[in-house]
Amino acid sequence: MLVYSYRFSHLSKLIYQLAEEILVKEVGVKVIRGRFWNQEKTFSYPLSIVIYSHKKCLGYFDSEFLELGFHQAWAFKTLDELKDVIRHEIAHYLIFIKYGAYIEPHGKEFKDLCLSYGWGENVYRASKEFEYSEGVQEEEKVRKIKKLLALSSSHNPYEAEQALLKARELMIKSDFTYANSEEEIFYLKRVLKQKAVDGKMRAIAKICETFFVSCVFHKTPHYIYLEILGSYDHIQIAEYVAEYLNNELELLWQQAKGEYSHLKGLGAKNAFFLGVAKGYIAKVNQGALAVVSAEKALLILDKQLATAKQLAYKKLRSLKTYSKNNLSADLLGQSCGKGLSIKPAVTTSQTSATKLLSAVL
Repeated sequence: MLVYSYRFSHLSKLIYQLAEEILVKEVGVKVIRGRFWNQEKTFSYPLSIVIYSHKKCLGYFDSEFLELGFHQAWAFKTLDELKDVIRHEIAHYLIFIKYGAYIEPHGKEFKDLCLSYGWGENVYRASKEFEYSEGVQEEEKVRKIKKLLALSSSHNPYEAEQALLKARELMIKSDFTYANSEEEIFYLKRVLKQKAVDGKMRAIAKICETFFVSCVFHKTPHYIYLEILGSYDHIQIAEYVAEYLNNELELLWQQAKGEYSHLKGLGAKNAFFLGVAKGYIAKVNQGALAVVSAEKALLILDKQLATAKQLAYKKLRSLKTYSKNNLSADLLGQSCGKGLSIKPAVTTSQTSATKLLSAVL
């Protein structure tokens, strides 16, 4: 996951300055307004720095997002070590520019490029693995919330509502620990990718936001990614919800088509999925749930997630889509959404998040 805080913002700025210095003085290319040029000065590439957690390597280069990632542990390590890892990841970037993505990551081409800039073994072996773990307390919060979400699928309406209420209250309460703190950390995770945004992807994003995260669609040359942004435990919950809904919404659509023969075409399908989101959100915001949690939730979303977006995204643009309105499909979706519950997974190919949920049931 990518991580954002005021402290990590300072770290990313430091790494950017060091990377710019290495590109200009050692590689011999120009860096202008956040982009560096190739040797021939015919193309420019973004110099994008991100800080991340939940990996065992000190740095990475992602060719899909054209970003250089550095572990949050660099906030506590020496500058000389950091410079070598920056050189290492820049070398991956330059190799990608020259050869594309389909060569050996640390093969002859990589080593030769490092040597051509005077970077020895301390650079081309710099991005070694190490052990780093998150706090146990955060994982325990996630377990409790997921267990309550599982109980919210109860056939007893009162029991289901109370379980969902308690899950949301626990999520709200957890956000006050570091509220208004310079040390408050936000996380970003890319949970789904598709060739284009459709009704299902938008419905998943809308439902995930009821779990106190912010959702953004990130467009790359090949895919559009659904990114979720928020506190650590909320990200864990929202990731599970997104994975669950990605399958469940398709099942609901197939069942609806079987019962109502007039449901045909992509327009009806997209309207149905968005209707499900409307119905689920209406259920969450009604009655006791609204009275107990709405005021606090809005404060959290308005303040904390606004801060998180400001740290994570320099520019945000709206993603416009056009679709025909299908009232019958929308209403059927809303009816299904009001009965939708986020249930524990029952498939054999469980992710770590769903395994965690099943373990506490």
